[in-house]
Amino acid sequence: MAKEDRFEALGLSHRTTELWRELDLIMTFHERVESRFALLFGVNGALLATLAGATPPLHELTVIRAALVFLTVFMVGTSIACIYRGLFPRLSGPMNSLLYFRSVAAYLEEDYAGEWQAVDATQLVDDLARQVWQNARLVTAKFRNLRAAFSLTVAALVPWAVAVAALTWGEASAKSLIGR
Repeated sequence: MAKEDRFEALGLSHRTTELWRELDLIMTFHERVESRFALLFGVNGALLATLAGATPPLHELTVIRAALVFLTVFMVGTSIACIYRGLFPRLSGPMNSLLYFRSVAAYLEEDYAGEWQAVDATQLVDDLARQVWQNARLVTAKFRNLRAAFSLTVAALVPWAVAVAALTWGEASAKSLIGR
């Protein structure tokens, strides 16, 4: 039985069924953005690990190479901060909701079950509409942070590539001079 059929079998109004569908749709965007955050975090980790492996002790760095390393670390670090804000957004919502997870968790089990028994259709539609709105705001904030993190990572590729090339070239050049 399809999810839509289950809603209708419960005797929910068309409007309530549409709100549940909308909430389900918005929740799929949560999953999409979270998987992209995970991928981007891995890319950022790889960039930092490669840079760390190529970077000599600080006293051996020239000013230009140190500036490239600092710029890359700053940009990737800011990207990671955007990922963190996207994965762990500020959570605010109605504390008297039967649907908002923080509100649900604040109830005692028996009280929550009793509230569900007492809720009428108008209150449920209102609570559901507010939950859809709250989740839409949350997903919007997550995508905003994802876009910022992605843009910073892409921009960091330029100083990262130059820094790794300069650090690697500088090390190879020094070794070839010592060998002569």
